[in-house]
Amino acid sequence: MRTMTAVMLAGLCTAVAWADEGSTSNRTVITSKRLDFDYKRSIAVFEEEVTVEDPQIHMTADRMNVIFDEDNNVKSVTALGRVRIRQDDKTATCGQAVYIALTGEVIMTGDPKLERGTDTLEGRKITFWTDEDRVTCEPATLIVYPEEEESPFSVAE
Repeated sequence: MRTMTAVMLAGLCTAVAWADEGSTSNRTVITSKRLDFDYKRSIAVFEEEVTVEDPQIHMTADRMNVIFDEDNNVKSVTALGRVRIRQDDKTATCGQAVYIALTGEVIMTGDPKLERGTDTLEGRKITFWTDEDRVTCEPATLIVYPEEEESPFSVAE
């Protein structure tokens, strides 16, 4: 089966909130082996070898569902199966990641792990907010190795 490429509206990049506002390109490209789009329900389903290329993030998954609101803005994105998210110097892996556009939160479940350098955060559920410097983890296991730099998971005093 030929690989289908879907260039989503610039609104996907903005709504997903992973793109830097100062970026010169706000184009997000999603590729997969199969795309089904239900116009009546405003749902796009990407299946098999899904890859998201964005100016600020790279994401892969086995399947991705994108739900649009009545104004054609992204309402939510659900990535399923072998999810891997790479942004700057951080990498996250999990079985499922759900992005909620209204709140800007990403909820990772299915053995989620968040890594930066040698530091690792693991738990049953990791939630991070794309427009805040905030992460929660339930229950939490944090492994921090001493470095000259501050850990991204350090506790504010």
